[in-house]
Amino acid sequence: MTGPAKLTQLEKITDRFLGGFGYLFPILDLFHFFKFGILDKGLPLTKLLWPHIGWLFDWYDPMYSLFSFAFIYIFYCRPTKIRFKFRRWVRWNAVQSLLIGMLCQVHITGFLSLESGLRQSLFGVWFEGTSYLLLLSMSLYCLYGIIVGVYPYLPVISDAADIHIPNRPPYTHWG
Repeated sequence: MTGPAKLTQLEKITDRFLGGFGYLFPILDLFHFFKFGILDKGLPLTKLLWPHIGWLFDWYDPMYSLFSFAFIYIFYCRPTKIRFKFRRWVRWNAVQSLLIGMLCQVHITGFLSLESGLRQSLFGVWFEGTSYLLLLSMSLYCLYGIIVGVYPYLPVISDAADIHIPNRPPYTHWG
């Protein structure tokens, strides 16, 4: 029995790029939906950064649904029906990034459906800031794990991503 095939440097870089690409969608979601509270244009830091990052929000608004659908189809749905398959690393990270994106969407939808008085209260502002930082740090942690070359493990989300990969080999969290 032979061990796993050694990957070339180009294959490693390609896999890490494709695996990390999906985590940009939850990050862009957070930036887009929380730009009214946390990224308020009146804050001094945002005034300093807005000329550099403002174009990203304007470009992302109309394209979100198109890019999300294309990402889901290319990296998850289509490879199960054709001969060419992405490596498990890419598919697993695609599923995990979609699950994180769903978690962000559920939180954003729930928060925006609250009464405006509750959203603008001290508790609402605290809840918005805390959840924004937690969801953003989750996505950035996963991007860091991909750069380092390990499966980024988040307790419930990673287990759900592991279950949804078809024909999966036994999975161990840390090696």
